[in-house]
Amino acid sequence: MKKSGSVVVLALISLLVLAGCAGVQYTDLVTPVTLTAGNAEATTRVIAKSAEWRNSGVNVEVGKKYFIKASGRWRIGGLCGLTGPDGAGCYTPLCWDLGIVMLRGYTGSALIGKIGEVGDLFAVGNELALDPKESGTLYFRINEPDAFIFDNEGYMDVTVSLTGAPETAAPPSPAAPPPAAPAPPIL
Repeated sequence: MKKSGSVVVLALISLLVLAGCAGVQYTDLVTPVTLTAGNAEATTRVIAKSAEWRNSGVNVEVGKKYFIKASGRWRIGGLCGLTGPDGAGCYTPLCWDLGIVMLRGYTGSALIGKIGEVGDLFAVGNELALDPKESGTLYFRINEPDAFIFDNEGYMDVTVSLTGAPETAAPPSPAAPPPAAPAPPIL
């Protein structure tokens, strides 16, 4: 009887510990931004341990082209490889690809995105030229289901820019010299 009582106590302690492993929640408010020539870039941080989609605050529009660039390091567990936004090197001899991902064809450590609350998922990786087929807010997250994020660590900084927008005002180029006058004919 004593042995079964200690098993129950151990099971309850284990449940309490696992209940404390909830994912990080984003607490900052994101003000929506539509990128323009005067405001051509926005950056947000995507945390690997968060179970929610990260609202970038950037509203994309059909007909405009955007460029997404990500940098940082994260991993999907203590036994998995530390990776960049492309998820390369994620799986190790002690960390296997179980095929349990949100977007098939990419590792659990790949950075993924979507447009709007219910948009189609797409891979971002290190960088992506985005020509949106729908308008809406950009969302990002790690390519791992909510149930598995409790042991994730790290983050990605994701910058979205409007392509074709001037990054800085370039100094005006000097005027071309006037063409040389033709030489007079020799008589």
